[in-house]
Amino acid sequence: MVLSYWTLGAAYEQKGLFERAIDVYQRSIEVGSTATIANSLLIHAYARSGQPEKARVCLAQLEELSKSRYVPQIAFVIAYEGLLEIDLALDARETNLVQINVWHLFDALREHPRFHEVERRVGLRQ
Repeated sequence: MVLSYWTLGAAYEQKGLFERAIDVYQRSIEVGSTATIANSLLIHAYARSGQPEKARVCLAQLEELSKSRYVPQIAFVIAYEGLLEIDLALDARETNLVQINVWHLFDALREHPRFHEVERRVGLRQ
């Protein structure tokens, strides 16, 4: 069920319906989503909806959470991409980026010159 909410939220974001995406991502938390990924999706939607202050509050919560439990780096990649902090997103060391060439949450990364260097290093580009 959680994945369904994330997918629906992503579709809303793609259509520019950010408030709906935010509502769906919050609902995913209510039904048991992991706080780390759901929070990063919220950060992304808040940032892209023109609410960077809310995005930064959620980012601070995610950073605080990472001090006491494991937070996958992909959560920070998603958050930083939403905030258009591309260098921070590309600095993250994440092995779970199989969607990097197709997932909309990484669109801004794919446009950055450093991204092409990462692609070359991991064998996705020659």
